[in-house]
Amino acid sequence: MASVATGEEEGVFGWISANYLMGNLGPARNPSSNTTVGSLDLGGASAQIVFMPQKSIIQHAFPLKLGPHRLQVYSFSFLHFGVREAAHSTASRVISDALLAVQSETEVYHPCFAKGYIYTPKFSYNTARFHAIKVQMQGTSDFLQCEKLMKRIFNKDAPCLVAQCSFYGVYQPRLYTERFLAFAHFALIAKNLGLPETAQLEDFRAATQYVCSLTLEILDALFSRVEDNYSRTHLCFHATFAYVLLNFGYGMEEQNNLVFKTSHAGKPIDWAVGAMIYEINQDIRLSTALANVSAAS
Repeated sequence: MASVATGEEEGVFGWISANYLMGNLGPARNPSSNTTVGSLDLGGASAQIVFMPQKSIIQHAFPLKLGPHRLQVYSFSFLHFGVREAAHSTASRVISDALLAVQSETEVYHPCFAKGYIYTPKFSYNTARFHAIKVQMQGTSDFLQCEKLMKRIFNKDAPCLVAQCSFYGVYQPRLYTERFLAFAHFALIAKNLGLPETAQLEDFRAATQYVCSLTLEILDALFSRVEDNYSRTHLCFHATFAYVLLNFGYGMEEQNNLVFKTSHAGKPIDWAVGAMIYEINQDIRLSTALANVSAAS
């Protein structure tokens, strides 16, 4: 019987896919925080984080049966924290700030876009709230102000009723030395920044800060390899949001190593393969599941 996967399930399926393709799962392999990678998925509407923490999970534990192994992973999906939804959230705050400061409905300034870039934001939901406002946003190329703006949407001050929270009062085990693979928009942003496949979070920040310092003319000249105009003009915005989500939101240290990739050994890292392995493993051993997946690939 067909069903719609929840955000947490999609996150877990992505985790299974990443670890299967990287050779971390199998009948002879006992999954642990030391032998698996955590997965970070960033889409347009939501973001997922899944990993095996070093300590026990208090909330948001997802039980898994993978062949002879039974384990739990931490999985949480943050709806409205994808790159598209973040654009809506920050644009509304920029507009509100402009109205409060100078009562301007025509020109506002956005720190996450390059000087010389002008655009009119479009809201795909709740348009009634903004129907009377038509603005032109002008970029100011200001990374520090962009970072400050991004942090406002994370609500880190929400009450945390358990030992450790990420943001919005959501429990998350503390991150120590867990390895993470970042795919989907994370990997695309890192590629557009010119980062290697494996990089520290501080390298991601440095590349982002550089991009955010450029005028539109220089950005177009130096990053012409990013052929899609939207991806290029929004690179500072997307990269700053991704960095703030990882560092400020999830609590990753600057020295954390991340692997950025959308595929491994020529096969895409997404939740489809993981979903297949998960469903098959409800009844039979992982060795059979992996054989079936390999045959279908």
